[in-house]
Amino acid sequence: MTEAESALERFAQRYRLKIRRDEAGEPIIPGRRGHLWWDAEGLCLMIVDGRPVSTRRLKDLVGDTGKVWLGTITLDDHGRRVQDVEVRGIRPERYRAAIKIAGCRTRPRNRGASPEVMARVRAAKNLNRALDKTPSFASESRGEAREGVNHYPAQDEAILGAKEALVAVPRAELRPRTHCAAPPVMAAPPAAFTRKFPPHFAANSSTGAKA
Repeated sequence: MTEAESALERFAQRYRLKIRRDEAGEPIIPGRRGHLWWDAEGLCLMIVDGRPVSTRRLKDLVGDTGKVWLGTITLDDHGRRVQDVEVRGIRPERYRAAIKIAGCRTRPRNRGASPEVMARVRAAKNLNRALDKTPSFASESRGEAREGVNHYPAQDEAILGAKEALVAVPRAELRPRTHCAAPPVMAAPPAAFTRKFPPHFAANSSTGAKA
């Protein structure tokens, strides 16, 4: 990597810009209107068939030390005024103005996680460390508990008891039920809510004729 490429890389990292290679393989920072590159004179700006920029803005980029070249203003195929511009030796205090003229897009800043999220992450890490120091019920049952570490026998006994109770349950009871249960039997309605029919209707209901 040459000195100019290294300087352009540092410039792109500082202002969060993206570098790519042009048709000739040279590193540039592309933009909507033009592109930036680096040479022995410093940061440079190139605009090809772009919208004309005021001469005052371009000369303000370089001051009395740089160079500004302005091409002839012509019309493109759509009848719009276009111009070629080349600026060399842009001053460091005008770097942001050059980025704006070229139309280079800056990458979004990664602000990181919020303090609340980082506090939860640290709490989870501390909990994992505490759990790693506690021997499991399997090591206790084999007599492999290490000395000098925190050990909770009551907790291990509870885990062993839960394991034994789980093993004692028949396998058929552990399988999920795939069939539907029988619908519940509904109780008879109270006598107060039973509909009362006239006697002649109950008498003729067996024959199917109404009175």
